[in-house]
Amino acid sequence: GHQLCCRALKSIAAIPKNAKLSCDVRSSAGFLLRAFAARRAAAAAAAAAAAALPGDTCPTQLHGFTAALAQCRDPCSTEGYEAREEEREQAWQLASLHAVNLMRRQHADAINLLRSEPNNSYHLRDDRGASHGWVMYPMASIMNHSCLPNTACISDGRDLIFEALRDIHSGEELLQCYVRLSDHPPSGPSPDPGRDWGFVCVCERCDGTASAEAVACFDAAHRCPCGSITTASVKAASDAVVGGPACLCHAYNRVALTNL
Repeated sequence: GHQLCCRALKSIAAIPKNAKLSCDVRSSAGFLLRAFAARRAAAAAAAAAAAALPGDTCPTQLHGFTAALAQCRDPCSTEGYEAREEEREQAWQLASLHAVNLMRRQHADAINLLRSEPNNSYHLRDDRGASHGWVMYPMASIMNHSCLPNTACISDGRDLIFEALRDIHSGEELLQCYVRLSDHPPSGPSPDPGRDWGFVCVCERCDGTASAEAVACFDAAHRCPCGSITTASVKAASDAVVGGPACLCHAYNRVALTNL
């Protein structure tokens, strides 16, 4: 699928910018082409491995595609859903037009993958915090939200690394924070995740069951000036910046921009 994908991407890139194709549609079409090419390659590798070593596990990419399809999808009740659905259909048509053999009979999976993308993607940022696109991390996306989470993540190139913020007991759910808390007092409600994510947060910070002292202690150790929840080491480095605390959430990200 790699050659089919590359030819299609080059063809799409050659379409004049004044054509009636939004940047999001072009980007989504490219995302579909790469995803289905990777799935085809992974399926071929799995078949070869099974023939050579029966019972061998499937490649990670194949598991990743399946896990991405299983994620929560763009809630149809949120504002602008119809417009997003129309763009997803346009992206499918664009990808199919330029890679018929790769995308044939893949409409349902393609649309569901695009429906899963908005709520399960992370910005791919450089060390200055500038976004260079989005990446789906299906395993990380399984984790639920809390405004008082027990994990925080940092980026290392294209890898997303989660660090425990406290001792986590066996069987305890892993939680991460999806939103920034900078515009809200430490003991007050967090931003409404329902607006972007389609759910109502009922964590201890939002329902008021966590004490003001516990919340203030957590924020002192893990709340970045930008409002994100970060690791203790990044928070400490942020507090030590000359002239006052400054966001260093992306200071340790080593995105190889030449490879993007």
